[in-house]
Amino acid sequence: MSCPHGNRSTETCLHCLRGARDAAMRELAAYARRCGELEAQLCRRLVERPDREALLLVLRELRSARLKHPHFAVNVEEALAVLGAEYGEVAAAVLHNDVQGEHGVIREAAQVAAVAIRIIEMNLPAMEG
Repeated sequence: MSCPHGNRSTETCLHCLRGARDAAMRELAAYARRCGELEAQLCRRLVERPDREALLLVLRELRSARLKHPHFAVNVEEALAVLGAEYGEVAAAVLHNDVQGEHGVIREAAQVAAVAIRIIEMNLPAMEG
């Protein structure tokens, strides 16, 4: 898919990547505002650490997943099947020694994390009630 800046892909366009990073940072900041003070402090610490890029990648995959699959799962069993499928894609990437490709370990692991977040989100009402 070409980007609006005339590059071949939104994955390699610095403007698109910067925009995705900025959007992910806004999303994380919004989450921090919704959290209690301790959670917000933890979020800030995580963002300041070297794993910031990993968190940004997960947030980008989470946004992409929500756009691609707005209706995630009907129940926990279906969600677990989705998580298992994503795990299988990580395993396949490992077997193919593909770390950074479009379907590489890094991207597929970020998708596993995004699915895990969606599972947490779908079960939050049960925790609150």
